[in-house]
Amino acid sequence: MKRTILNRLLLVLIIALTTRCVYSQGFNKVSGNNDNFLQLAEKTNRFYDTARGSNRSGYKQWNRFAWFAINHLNEDGTLANYAEKNTRALTTLKQMEAASVGAGTNSVTGAWINIGHSFSIGNQAQQGRVNSVAFDPLNGDVVYVASAAGGIWKSSNGGSNWANLTIDLPILGIADIAVAPAPNNNIVYALSGEGLNANIYFHKGIGILKSTNGGLDWQSTGPVNRLDERIGGNKLLIHPSNADYVLAAMSNGVWRTTNGGAEWTNIFGGDVNDIEFKPSDPNTLYLVTRNSNRLFQMNLTTLVQSSVAIVAPATPPTNAPNVNRMEIGVSAANGNAVYVLAGPGYVSGGNNLFYGLYYSSNSGTSFSLRSNRCSANGDLFNSASEFAWYANMLYVSPFNENNVIIGGLNLFSSYDGGVTLNQIVDPNIHADQHNIKRSPSSGDLWLCNDGGVYKSINSGVSWDNSSAGLVINEYYRISGTQTSTDNLIGGLQDNGHFLRGPGTNVFFSTLGGDGMDNFFNSFDNNIVYASSQNGGLARSTDGGFNFVPTALPNLSNRNFFPWITPIVQHPPNVLPPFFFNNLDVLYAYSLNGVMRSVDGGTNWANIGPAGIGQAAGALTPAMAAASNDLGANVNLYISNGNNFWVHSTPLTGNAAGWVNRPLPISAFSNTSAIAVNPSDRNEVWVTISGYNAGEKVFRSTNAGATWTNMSQSLPNTPVYSIVFANNSNNPGGAVYIGTEIGVFYRDNNLANWVPFSNGLPHVPVTDLQMNYVNGTLKAGTYGRGIWQSDLFQYCTPTLNINYVIYQGQYNFEASNTITANQLIFGGIGTRVTMKAGTRVRLLPGFKASGGSYTRIGIGNCGTGPLAPINDSLSIKTDSTTNGHPIPIEQ
Repeated sequence: MKRTILNRLLLVLIIALTTRCVYSQGFNKVSGNNDNFLQLAEKTNRFYDTARGSNRSGYKQWNRFAWFAINHLNEDGTLANYAEKNTRALTTLKQMEAASVGAGTNSVTGAWINIGHSFSIGNQAQQGRVNSVAFDPLNGDVVYVASAAGGIWKSSNGGSNWANLTIDLPILGIADIAVAPAPNNNIVYALSGEGLNANIYFHKGIGILKSTNGGLDWQSTGPVNRLDERIGGNKLLIHPSNADYVLAAMSNGVWRTTNGGAEWTNIFGGDVNDIEFKPSDPNTLYLVTRNSNRLFQMNLTTLVQSSVAIVAPATPPTNAPNVNRMEIGVSAANGNAVYVLAGPGYVSGGNNLFYGLYYSSNSGTSFSLRSNRCSANGDLFNSASEFAWYANMLYVSPFNENNVIIGGLNLFSSYDGGVTLNQIVDPNIHADQHNIKRSPSSGDLWLCNDGGVYKSINSGVSWDNSSAGLVINEYYRISGTQTSTDNLIGGLQDNGHFLRGPGTNVFFSTLGGDGMDNFFNSFDNNIVYASSQNGGLARSTDGGFNFVPTALPNLSNRNFFPWITPIVQHPPNVLPPFFFNNLDVLYAYSLNGVMRSVDGGTNWANIGPAGIGQAAGALTPAMAAASNDLGANVNLYISNGNNFWVHSTPLTGNAAGWVNRPLPISAFSNTSAIAVNPSDRNEVWVTISGYNAGEKVFRSTNAGATWTNMSQSLPNTPVYSIVFANNSNNPGGAVYIGTEIGVFYRDNNLANWVPFSNGLPHVPVTDLQMNYVNGTLKAGTYGRGIWQSDLFQYCTPTLNINYVIYQGQYNFEASNTITANQLIFGGIGTRVTMKAGTRVRLLPGFKASGGSYTRIGIGNCGTGPLAPINDSLSIKTDSTTNGHPIPIEQ
């Protein structure tokens, strides 16, 4: 990745994000332009407290947004321009890496390796949301994928394997991707950010990216986002005969470049969600905007435009809601044919209907309704929840205008121009359809949805999951055990929980919903707790393979529990000889107080404190329980906003036992995680989200009675997670934190935090898990799956790289010798540097695969990544070397 992208972004990214958002008809009634986030949250939650019927729609999406937003607030409580903030934070990170000199304070031994999940057992894709695909026009095996939170990926073998192309971007949300026509098929454009308002990540872009070498390197081209706007992208179109002519449908209009991205001009205003060239005349552009039932036509030479209204459904004439999103379909088989698929869906007379699929035979001059109901009352848009604003896609065959595929919650096909719509019944197809595109060279159809990508070689009759290796998992929380470094469970957006059992590296789906907090019972790892959104708690007694719901009180009130409801175990009391108490006591956070169960979740008691749901940070609370004397004494900590409570007798106490010890942070900062020293239950650390500079990490050695600011020179970026590096307190104060851009480490021997992201992409690290027995650290990320690293060490004399490097950017240093005897397997996007004081030994077994770069040199340990110096050796293997081992010793 060229560093110029970060330098350019610092100059052009000056978006100021407001908090107005559109999810559904229900949510529209409470959103406002001038609210800070806390005002918006108060209004919205009050609305949902009493909302009924279709007005309840959007509640899940509101909670997703609220979780993200409260972690990304400015000093005044407004939603920050996190794309620009991330860019600046990455600049600070590079400065910290360059400044780590002398005493060997780089993370020279930690090296992150992705451990999954890279595929889903079974045929259903459960990787993460994919927004779009694009194809090399000359080679059907070359496919590009745009993911919602995991960047851009490329396959050179028709989806059998994938490589990530955007390791170094400051944000990883991509709305669309397009490849230029031959002979310029190495030119690729990608639309960063999303106009899709319901996305949890609320990805607002860093402009339109361009690559001239098939995705190896990217430059930001524009359009420059204005200071007073929050801008996202929806779709890209490249002129069929001109690689320099590109159109982008954005939330603030249609932007055009005619010189390959050097300059962009806004040629149409409004929130444009779809655009299409007229097949027989690419000088004519069709376009539609959100919350409108009009199809616009524009002459791209004169910019003269006209529009026509799509008529309301014929039945029922009065109950049809207003259009909230339309998609356009055209076919080369008939240059005058235009389809429009309009949502939302709705229920009338017990039937699932939708606004309609409309057809025009005269280039959009007039339209007629083909259908507003699927066969057997099939539900296209999750009609009771008005789903079209989120999942709405339309495909028309270029060979037969009557062959149509539409999608929303489910997928439907028609062979009579949409008059009859039959559901494609395939249990392997994940819900929530976002896009279908056809490869111009192979003719294969590719489907994008919340699970990943699917390929059809028979025009959509059947579909095969092609997502294996596409590591775009959006994890909220992960948990492990001390008995096995392999044993893991993690909760992720849209795809429930995934479990990896002991002694294996295979993940499989184990619990549905949006996966949230989880933990293994510390005494009996067969007992596992996991939760879905808003406190949907479940319990397993077979290690997480099967779960039974464990109902929390007031679960029917969806506002009673936060989006991510913290759940923790009370440390078991161990008494000699081999007598154990309190083996299955747990606590769950509610907005009405902490809920305690002493019988594994069968019965619950509210132990307070009262009023915690009214605290500023109640939407993103944190909780931890700890003991350092075999469970004889336990401290239970909770926090939200700048509030911090401790209870020293949580097992037997009640609301009166809580002591409030507020954090010295500002009103719009919010706590995100708590970690307690395993050797001292009174030493507690708290991480802080948001963009208040200098408010990132706080430490107390007296259970919160007093606090010390440990933020030091950390970049101004949200901190999500924290874990103690050891359970022996040696060295003292040794902790890792997970941030928006990676992992950092510190201990009492260091003057400052040290970057610890060797090989890790710039992705939010939402949770950390430490295995003290095996000395491994795992990171759950929102967008790039789960990663694992060995632990921080000061400069070691010798370093043995004896594991396969799959993909990423790695810096290895040793004061004497580095030895490598394994594969550098990553290919595209993999860059490895090795620097040692005396020599680097590449032994039999070392091999750098095609597209990977390895640079080797001699230099002082702890001085940062290897610079391009005269005595360094660069290794690149490609198809001409066939990846043979290189017998080099330096």
